[in-house]
Amino acid sequence: MEPTSRDGGTRPPAECPPIGRDGADSAVAALLALLGKRHTLAILYRFASDPTPWRFGELEAELGISPTTLSERLAELTAAGFLDRHSYDERPPRVEYIATPRLEGLKPAFTELYRWSSEYGPVTVD
Repeated sequence: MEPTSRDGGTRPPAECPPIGRDGADSAVAALLALLGKRHTLAILYRFASDPTPWRFGELEAELGISPTTLSERLAELTAAGFLDRHSYDERPPRVEYIATPRLEGLKPAFTELYRWSSEYGPVTVD
């Protein structure tokens, strides 16, 4: 059966298939849910554009994210495998975050977002 559009006509196969309501494509849905959380894309973009290790305070100052939200997002991104967290047995305690190969796989998406924003200019939200 050929895919149909909302108006009932046939449509060509999509490069970006829709997410089904029946739970199909749950991996895509889970990824979009994570990426849709406040500040997640900004954090990932920072690591994708500069893959050196980042300390919590550096990220907080660079991105202007509250410590509570930043802590939550870093924990979620670490649990999802996009970042690695390295703790050092020092005083004062030192923790660094670094991009993983999983995040490297998203670099083409960030490159495309950068290209798109360069072509179409800033997005204004009222």
